Amino acid sequence: MRRSLRWCLVLLTVLGPTAAAAQDDADVCAGSADYVARERACDRIILGGAYSGADLAWAYANRCKALHNQDQSEAAVLDCSFALSLEPGIWQAYDNRAIANRKLGRFEEALSDIDEAMALNPGNFAGHVTRANVLCSLGRTREALASYDQAMAHNVLPAFEWQGFLKERGFYRGAVDGKFGPQSRNALYAWARAHCKPG
Repeated sequence: MRRSLRWCLVLLTVLGPTAAAAQDDADVCAGSADYVARERACDRIILGGAYSGADLAWAYANRCKALHNQDQSEAAVLDCSFALSLEPGIWQAYDNRAIANRKLGRFEEALSDIDEAMALNPGNFAGHVTRANVLCSLGRTREALASYDQAMAHNVLPAFEWQGFLKERGFYRGAVDGKFGPQSRNALYAWARAHCKPG
């Protein structure tokens, strides 16, 4: 009996840190705001060979987000595409691929991706901001403004950030108070009209 217990302790000592490290990697890959650490953790999961199917798809989707947040858009598109080939229902992969495609100037692909993300998850209200930005890049200002309105209606536009952004660019003259009222909305519209590519 003592011998079995000793072997169990040896195995726990040897395997314990590995299991803990694998769980740490899974946690970091799934949600770290440190995108370099997130990419590395996802790399270890993907290259480790222990995951398959939906779990592997999520690792690719999470690495896609880390890559596009590091301005590695081409690699991000590849990872999101691979994630979707494994698991076509991951709306976040469509969402992140839309952002990466927009950065690459592939606006039609970006619009298709964000529309798919929003169809899979109608509660993805932040997708309205991505959609508005894509439409703005396409020069479809009226539709972009409607999407910004949807984002404001669902309170996903970070008012403090937008007010500060608009104030720095001379479009907003009010207080940066986090209240997205008519003055903020008019400033956003003026910025969008000036910023959106002419269509």
